[in-house]
Amino acid sequence: MRTIGRALGIGIWAVMACCLPRLAVAEVSVVREGKVLAVVVTAEKPSAVAAYAVKEWVSHVEKATGQRLPVAVETNIPEGYANRIFVGATRSALKQGIDANKLADEECVLRTVGGDLYIVGKELAPEEAARQAKELNAKLSVHSRMRSMLFGMYDTKDAEPGLSWMLTEPLSAYCANSGTLFGVYEVLERHLGVHWLWPGDLGTSVPRRTTLRIPELDERVKPRLRSRDLGGYYWHESRALGCIYGRKTAPVFSRSGILSESLFRKLVYPAEEAAYEYGRALDVFNRRHRKLAQEAGGVPPNRHQVAGNFWWWRDYGKPHPEWFAMRADGTRGPKGEQQPGAEGLCVSNAELRRFIVEKAWDGGDQLILGEADIDGETMCHCSDCKAWDGPQEKDFPEMMRPKYTPSATGARYARFWKEIQELAVKRNPNVKITAYLYHNTLPAPLTGIQLNKDIFAEFCIYGGWDGWYPMSQEEDQWYRKQWLGWERTGISMVNRSNCLLSNYVTPNIVTWQSGEFLKFCSDHGMIGVSFESYPFSWAAQGPMAYMYYRLVEKPDLKIGDIRQEYFSAFGPAARSAEEYFDYWETYARTRPAVGSVETGDKHGALEKLRRARGHYLAYPPKVYAPAQAILQRALAEARRDPLPEYAARVEFLQAGMTHALLATRIHDFLDYDGPGAQVGSAPKANPEKLKKAREAVRELIQFRHDPKNRFVADYYGNTVVERNFILNLESLLADDTDLKKKAR
Repeated sequence: MRTIGRALGIGIWAVMACCLPRLAVAEVSVVREGKVLAVVVTAEKPSAVAAYAVKEWVSHVEKATGQRLPVAVETNIPEGYANRIFVGATRSALKQGIDANKLADEECVLRTVGGDLYIVGKELAPEEAARQAKELNAKLSVHSRMRSMLFGMYDTKDAEPGLSWMLTEPLSAYCANSGTLFGVYEVLERHLGVHWLWPGDLGTSVPRRTTLRIPELDERVKPRLRSRDLGGYYWHESRALGCIYGRKTAPVFSRSGILSESLFRKLVYPAEEAAYEYGRALDVFNRRHRKLAQEAGGVPPNRHQVAGNFWWWRDYGKPHPEWFAMRADGTRGPKGEQQPGAEGLCVSNAELRRFIVEKAWDGGDQLILGEADIDGETMCHCSDCKAWDGPQEKDFPEMMRPKYTPSATGARYARFWKEIQELAVKRNPNVKITAYLYHNTLPAPLTGIQLNKDIFAEFCIYGGWDGWYPMSQEEDQWYRKQWLGWERTGISMVNRSNCLLSNYVTPNIVTWQSGEFLKFCSDHGMIGVSFESYPFSWAAQGPMAYMYYRLVEKPDLKIGDIRQEYFSAFGPAARSAEEYFDYWETYARTRPAVGSVETGDKHGALEKLRRARGHYLAYPPKVYAPAQAILQRALAEARRDPLPEYAARVEFLQAGMTHALLATRIHDFLDYDGPGAQVGSAPKANPEKLKKAREAVRELIQFRHDPKNRFVADYYGNTVVERNFILNLESLLADDTDLKKKAR
């Protein structure tokens, strides 16, 4: 955060106050000993963002002090209040020299003047939103996420109304004119000690007080990262939940492409109201942590590449086989009876590069090169492409060997991107190139090649053995070395880690190591975050989830301070809550290898918890007993306080353990092809075992359908994992008519 001015000395202030009223700063009393001293003031017609910001401010102040602040428009401010809090663009703010139109997207001014507080950010007028929506609609591909998101809201042939709404809706991750709202959140966090731990009211921690004063302020505040998205399955999940950026919509399953309505209603939420309640709480939580989509932050998304798509061999393979990657055996194109797919490209082919720029690309502001051929299986083995690879690293961790087999290609693709850019700027000087650093392209080039900030690359931590926390120091240092190497090329770097694809239901907690790497990236050129991940299980993985949200919002925060924010929400049980999660963090770092438990899978998907069975093997019931004892003590401590929320939060953590045990217990009764098998199946050949499996699933359904457990985990994400790694999952779902009667 940047401070652009502080209060001047008293003597200077006395001389200049009449000329420079913006320098007159002072403390603002909002509530004193239970008495309201301030009124909240808006423009006569506040923007949607400003109006929502006022609601957030008033509700949190009321929770903190028990007093509800009055709200008025600036043309009718009631008398009797010593102080005023101006929220949003107002004429009063303009008189103080605060011109919202001169602020950047997401930027806000926080300023005290006399007894008044101004919280002002840039706002988007309806006519400007309509203009931007029209421009954006013209750029959207038929398959774009933004267009897909509008399913269930608008006819996608005319996306402009939906786009205009997304640009101005306060809960939308595409609403970049959110400075006023973010300014309110800044004051709530800093001066009221508010923390949002997980979605829902129980996850909102607001310290109680009888007096609220805002100290003198004169700052301009803006989020540091240009995009802030921790991933998950928002686009699919929101349509199934019937909630798109807080707006209630008809649930859509046919186009969601992940969970059927049957699976959703049984394993996620049985009723539309329950689903919507969770969906809206998630949207509110995301925006409180300043979520912003890549497009809204000016970071071009890396989707739907113009070259190497699945149909390229079909369309161009016959006339131009030389455009496609040569295999080690000298052949090109689909192998044998293999169906045409995303065939790799011969990127050293000059004719191919000209075709991409002159024909395949539409000449717009973005040229997406994507991920069609960036791993060892699809790379080109021709002599020209291999010559582009340059010198190869000799000393690397053994687990990274696949990224160097048959060679690391970072230098090859860096040159490809550079040559494409040099051609493309002749058509459009404003073009942005987007690409992935993934698999064999992740090792940084050793050729000294220089690129520029108009090439955006997403650094993707992902692999078979590597890329999962906790990791060895050797592995952590290797990733840091590659990040620094790419930073030296001069490109714009986005962190697109896949490390959270190990999320499921267990308390697999790694705050220190994973958080320090994210901070390292921020210190070395990271412009945004766009993770590929499974959603969090809020009660089981609380401190890690909170840490990620806070660091994406404010990368300069210290890991220890973030952890203490989280634990402080447990009041008298804070130390025990910390001890509880420290137990799990230590266990994650020191647990027996899955391979030594059963599977022989020393480094693979089960060991790295990339599969549901890995969680089952790594977290057997016996390891929960010490943690349960800690929480029993924590609950007794919390119940000594008259505020019931402390005990309720401890019970929330207990529910997280219960959920983890219920979800992993199902694997006791599944069939597997062998010790290292990753996918289980319903035991249809064993009626007794099948009965037990169905009983285990029924217990899990009962837990998830209980309204008091609504926010324990992101059940949609959990069910995606279960569907992916349990064959015939539907056959395990016993009739749940009685459950539906109990559900709200």
